Amino acid sequence: MSVRWISFVWESSPYEGRRLLLHLALADFANDEGTCFPSQKTLALKARTTETWVSASVRQMIKDGLLEIIEKGNGRGNRTIYKLNKGVTDNGVTHNGVTSDQQSPNVQELYLYKNRKEPSNNVSSEFEQFWNKYPRRVAKVAARNVFLSVMLKPNAPSLDTLLTAVDNYAKSEIDKKYIAHPATWLRQGRWEDDQPSTTTPVRKDWHLDQALDRVVPFAHQRKSWEECLDLISAFEPRVIEPCKKIYDEIRAQQ
Repeated sequence: MSVRWISFVWESSPYEGRRLLLHLALADFANDEGTCFPSQKTLALKARTTETWVSASVRQMIKDGLLEIIEKGNGRGNRTIYKLNKGVTDNGVTHNGVTSDQQSPNVQELYLYKNRKEPSNNVSSEFEQFWNKYPRRVAKVAARNVFLSVMLKPNAPSLDTLLTAVDNYAKSEIDKKYIAHPATWLRQGRWEDDQPSTTTPVRKDWHLDQALDRVVPFAHQRKSWEECLDLISAFEPRVIEPCKKIYDEIRAQQ
């Protein structure tokens, strides 16, 4: 959530009614750069309307210079990435300094800027490199969405950092069934704690990883927390709170 963009919408949005709710919903999901990727179903729920109306309103917001699409989802569960703008003036210049005849930045350019020390191609190919190296390839769509969320943040790790950490993680695990789902690994920022070490590796929390491997897919399927709780009722009580935290984070992004 970006307070900056929510404040802008409340103060400056030209819309009323449902379209104002849609504008606020996009701001609620946006980071400080105005980038967000909620599904149209989620936007429809937020705006108290239908997905068809959201689709038409998004096109109107693009015409009004208040929104642009920097990567379109491919229809296989991958989200369209939006970027909020501050509107177009009479001379064709947006309030945030982008002219209307400039080419809109795509996700490749945005990603390359944040990782400009790397000779990378685009965010999709970067994800494929991560995916092919990760030792447990399950829930690919969820993994890609989390990868995208991580790599578009201002403090995003480099691809080399991720791939090196994945190598270390794969080598440190003895029993492969305890390896976390890739989406879980990314969401927990595990590249920061899986660095090379000359000392004995710290044993991972297998019970928590197993519990998360059950909760995360249910959260993505929009199951209730009570249903998730039934899945992990046999685990130690200490895993309940971190599982609930991850569950809430996933549901908040939907």
